[in-house]
Amino acid sequence: MLLGAGELGKEMIIALQQLGVETITVDRYADAPGHQVAHRSHVIDMTDGAVLRALIEAERPHLIVPEIEAIATDTLSEIEAEQLAVVIPTARDQPCPGVGRLCGIVATAGNERRGARKVARCCREGHHGAGRSRIVRRRIVRVR
Repeated sequence: MLLGAGELGKEMIIALQQLGVETITVDRYADAPGHQVAHRSHVIDMTDGAVLRALIEAERPHLIVPEIEAIATDTLSEIEAEQLAVVIPTARDQPCPGVGRLCGIVATAGNERRGARKVARCCREGHHGAGRSRIVRRRIVRVR
């Protein structure tokens, strides 16, 4: 289950389908790019924990990949603690150098043979690149 079905989500869905994975996309508006290619899609307010939980309980996905910032992270933490699904990256709090909590990986860039860079974002930081950190050998390194 991919929470956030924008252009990046659409590319992830296509790649997963090529591996034979059944895909479910969720976004806050109808006809999101990822909805066009997923096996199933849903439109909900992902900041509403009760609605998000109800959908996860109904779909019973093995994996949940949050690809959007406006989401009920407390609900994802509960889902993970109850072992209803695995949240990737984890919904558990992880320290980010000097600031809030790490929400998750928002982009991967680079050549796979050279080692792709994963960029994470902290919850209390702003949009458009502010608060980015880089994950290097499983350690979080502040970018800005």
